[in-house]
Amino acid sequence: MGWGPVTGIYLTVQLAIFCLIKLIFGTPWEDLAGSYLCFATSFLTTFFLVWILNTWAFDRLSPRQIAVGAAVATAFLVISADASFAYLGLVLHLFSWPFVTNWTIWVFVVLPLSLFASVGVYRIAYRNMKIRKERKA
Repeated sequence: MGWGPVTGIYLTVQLAIFCLIKLIFGTPWEDLAGSYLCFATSFLTTFFLVWILNTWAFDRLSPRQIAVGAAVATAFLVISADASFAYLGLVLHLFSWPFVTNWTIWVFVVLPLSLFASVGVYRIAYRNMKIRKERKA
């Protein structure tokens, strides 16, 4: 599936989720617009990076370099998605500002999660890119 359909499907599903959030919490659309854009940019940037790695960079980079790129994209996705959830929690008044600015949560929860996810994606991407390049050759 190409870049365009994935983007459209993602934004449609995300809009439906935000409509449910509006119905459940009764938050005005003006407050939810920033959260919607925050989620959209974090996920769509990651989709775009992965698309570049799978199409443009496939012939130009080694499997190890592509796997590093996939790991960086995964780390970006985990950190930006967590920031998007924190912003949504602030908008919905589920979190307080001191809770979000507490660095212990970021250091002991988000960064290890980002690291473990990146290592897992690196291993999977490296193996898959090696297999794909061997089949192509």
